[in-house]
Amino acid sequence: MAVYKNKKKTLGTTVYVIDNDINRAISMVRHICAPIIKEYKEKRYFEKPSDKRRRKAKESIRKLKRKLHFREF
Repeated sequence: MAVYKNKKKTLGTTVYVIDNDINRAISMVRHICAPIIKEYKEKRYFEKPSDKRRRKAKESIRKLKRKLHFREF
């Protein structure tokens, strides 16, 4: 929470519904909240440092394979 000149203001994100397209607005909210939810799920349980390193290595390999797979020649 950020406080500006004795007025409490929270920094937030606003999603506007355009042309009554609620599905698009919901998908935008999910896209915005995805990193927050991912971080919450990771911190629910304690993860040993060795397991964390192993998980991050697997993620980086998966990202690299995906990048190479979709690379245009």
